[in-house]
Amino acid sequence: MQSITELITAVGFPAAVVLVLLLFLWRAGRWAAPLGRRVVDEHLEFLKVTKEQQTRQTDLIELLSETEDSHSRALVHLSEAAEAALDGEKDQARAAVQHMRKSIERTSD
Repeated sequence: MQSITELITAVGFPAAVVLVLLLFLWRAGRWAAPLGRRVVDEHLEFLKVTKEQQTRQTDLIELLSETEDSHSRALVHLSEAAEAALDGEKDQARAAVQHMRKSIERTSD
C-alpha cells in the first residue's frame, strides 16, 4: 500500500491511474495474444477450405452444364427419331437414335 501512495505522490493521481491502466492493458494483451493467434490461424484455414470448396463447386457446375448440353442434344435426336419413325422413315430414325447414343456416351466418359 505504501508503494501505491509513493507512486501517486511522485507522479500525481491522474498519471498513476494512466500507469495502472497501461499495466493492465499490457498484461491483458499478453494473455490474449495466443488466443488472437489461434483465431487468425483458424480463420486462414477456413478461408483456404472455402476457396477449395468453391473451386470444386465451379468444376461441378461446369460438368453439370456439359451434361445438360449433351442430354439436350440427345433429346433433340430422340425427337427426330420419333418423328422419322412416325413418318415411316426407318433409316432416318436409326441414324437419329445412333446420334443420340453417341451424345450420351460422350457424357458418360
